[in-house]
Amino acid sequence: LAARIRGIYPDAGLFRAVYRVARFRAFPAETVIPADELSGKKAAALCSIGAPAGFIAMLAQAGMKVSARMMYPDHHAYTADDYRAIRDAASRVDVVITTEKDIAKLHADMLQLDNLIAMEIEQVIEPAKQFIDDVIKYAGLRRTG
Repeated sequence: LAARIRGIYPDAGLFRAVYRVARFRAFPAETVIPADELSGKKAAALCSIGAPAGFIAMLAQAGMKVSARMMYPDHHAYTADDYRAIRDAASRVDVVITTEKDIAKLHADMLQLDNLIAMEIEQVIEPAKQFIDDVIKYAGLRRTG
């Protein structure tokens, strides 16, 4: 795609929007856990998102050993059987990592797992400095301070 754009607009700035881990947060205490503390941990991945491969890849990039995958369809409503399976998996791993979207959907009883952690992500634009410079330039703005 980049080559095609360059062929049409050779001087155009090209940017990528990428997702990255912002932080990990334990529940229910909502304590922030540094990513390096999770590196090497045996993890169960829990999510109900449309494209879970990116979620799994982020866990691997953070150094976790994903030994269980509990992948449910997007917008899944968790059932009692799901909760039993999640509790069972939680007993066999160091941590259960889920998404912010899923932590909001889990029943309060599930938030009582000692090893339940939400992975918070953020979207960033790369290269950020060039993007900001181009926005300022093409919007006719001036830098202050």
